[in-house]
Amino acid sequence: TTYTGSDGITLTGTNFTNSGVRSIATGDNNGEIKAITVDTEYVKGNNNVGGIVGYNAKGSVIGINSYNTTITGTGRAGGIVGYLYSGTIKEVNSNANITSTGQVGGITGASELSGNNIISVIYNGNLTNNNREETGAGGLVSWVENPITISGVVESANITAKYVAKALRADNFSSSSINVYAL
Repeated sequence: TTYTGSDGITLTGTNFTNSGVRSIATGDNNGEIKAITVDTEYVKGNNNVGGIVGYNAKGSVIGINSYNTTITGTGRAGGIVGYLYSGTIKEVNSNANITSTGQVGGITGASELSGNNIISVIYNGNLTNNNREETGAGGLVSWVENPITISGVVESANITAKYVAKALRADNFSSSSINVYAL
């Protein structure tokens, strides 16, 4: 299944509050979401909270622009995807202020499976992890379980957490391909 905003779909002034997985396009993505622009969005939830997708099971998120987004959660939280279990995030721009007690990332809070791809991404905003000692915040990704491919740009990230990385914070990070420029 492909959800496409090919006619220049723009979602403005959205407000979602939910106790579980929440996002603007889908809570659980198994297909493809592409070519969407979101402006002035507020998303609040518990675990796996993302600006576009809460939990990316095995899908793709491509060509997304998300501006003026505020995301709050108590678990994994990301500007585009809350939790990237399996799949690809490509050609996205996230301008978000994200606060959570779990893993906080400008693009995704966490990445699980080997082979995931996060390609050609830009993040601008503020990241705050205000609780758990074992989690932190990263400009693109907070937590990486297995080797993945990442390329992107962190234009401006103000990060507040016990464990901080301008571009990437990885607990178990080996043999991944990285091409990240932190400006």
